[in-house]
Amino acid sequence: MRKRTPVLDTDVVEGICSMNWRGLSKDSLIDAAWAYYFFSVQFRENLKIARRLFPEDSMLEELEAEECDTANLSPWRGVAGSGERLDHDEFMQRSLALTTLDERRVDRLQARGMKYLESIRTFDDRLRALSMASYEGGGLQRVFRAMLTAADWSDPALQAFRHFLIRHVELDGHHGFLVGHLNGHRETIPLWTEFERLLVDCVPDLAVKLRTTKANGEQGNTHEPPSLATRSETARPEQGLGTADVDCPITAAGTV
Repeated sequence: MRKRTPVLDTDVVEGICSMNWRGLSKDSLIDAAWAYYFFSVQFRENLKIARRLFPEDSMLEELEAEECDTANLSPWRGVAGSGERLDHDEFMQRSLALTTLDERRVDRLQARGMKYLESIRTFDDRLRALSMASYEGGGLQRVFRAMLTAADWSDPALQAFRHFLIRHVELDGHHGFLVGHLNGHRETIPLWTEFERLLVDCVPDLAVKLRTTKANGEQGNTHEPPSLATRSETARPEQGLGTADVDCPITAAGTV
């Protein structure tokens, strides 16, 4: 965790990216995916607020079309059928349902996630709307790249989450253009800070100090996932064979 007060949103983003993503176990990475699900709920809420406050903004309208009720993550086995349209947080919710966790663990993650959403929902609507500038203006793309440096994705829920992250790295290059006219980077600091706290609370191993890799002289997290070089695991035709027919044990996080 950071030891100084952030003065820019990028300070918090850098702190998140510098976490111990490479050292996470499979179970810890699943918990991180759960934490991100709750972030994705507030992202959709913030985007809907932005659309309500700026109804004539055609760029935000286009962003909404690529984040909500869209088929740009489909298909994925057990999550979304070919051409199926759904909000991105719903894709995350269905993805998590692919892996069964014990009830106590689910309750812990649910409770912390709902506490996070309750905190986010106390913020001013204008601040939440302007968060799009920071989230889609490069912040989330950096975080996604850092997450993708994790080593073990050998789990159905994690495979779906990895697909989600890779597609968003691709999409967010264009999304940055769509929010370039907004100015909300400094205002978004408390929202990023809440996300940072959520991650550490759900995944304590993220706060473990990164060790220097003596073998190649690498230190810290370079945030550059080797998995982006090839998309073999997201391009398999058989992923389109399934549909979202899994019973989801995750309580929907609600909307504004």
